[in-house]
Amino acid sequence: MTRGAEAVVSCREFLDLFLDDWLAGELPARRWRDCDAHLDRCRKCSEYVASYRTTVRLIQASARAEPTGDLPEDLVQEILRSLRA
Repeated sequence: MTRGAEAVVSCREFLDLFLDDWLAGELPARRWRDCDAHLDRCRKCSEYVASYRTTVRLIQASARAEPTGDLPEDLVQEILRSLRA
């Protein structure tokens, strides 16, 4: 959909179709501008993107972190029980 000269990107389109490519910087310039315009207008999507970026950074940091020790035996047993169920 377009509004004037600007394409209107819905929340669903942005989140379902464009978010990953937008974050990776892999959208064509026009689509990038459309998504940026959506984020300028949509507080919920802007907040979601901020939360998503934080989650990605935390996951990446935890993947690089060195293990601090053995898992507690009761946790290991609970995981094994849940896998058998």
